[in-house]
Amino acid sequence: TKWKAKSRQSIFCTFEIESPSMKLSCLIVDDETPDRELLENLIHSYCENLEVKAQANSVQQAESILKNNSYDLVFLDINMPNQIGFTLLQNF
Repeated sequence: TKWKAKSRQSIFCTFEIESPSMKLSCLIVDDETPDRELLENLIHSYCENLEVKAQANSVQQAESILKNNSYDLVFLDINMPNQIGFTLLQNF
């Protein structure tokens, strides 16, 4: 199964899923609650092969979540208070 996802910046990504019944687990990291909820709703509505397993409202919270869990995909806000999202990438 192939699907395309469009981000706020109009970047398209294509993923090949090995099995139609396989779901990719994902984590949403964004300091804005409405943005996290919107993205989760969009994923639920348009990306049947994605499952939102967790949300984090900061880099620190995401680091804590990622230490105990693994995800196939992370949606990461870059501009957040106190730390930029790229900090999370440097730590993993």
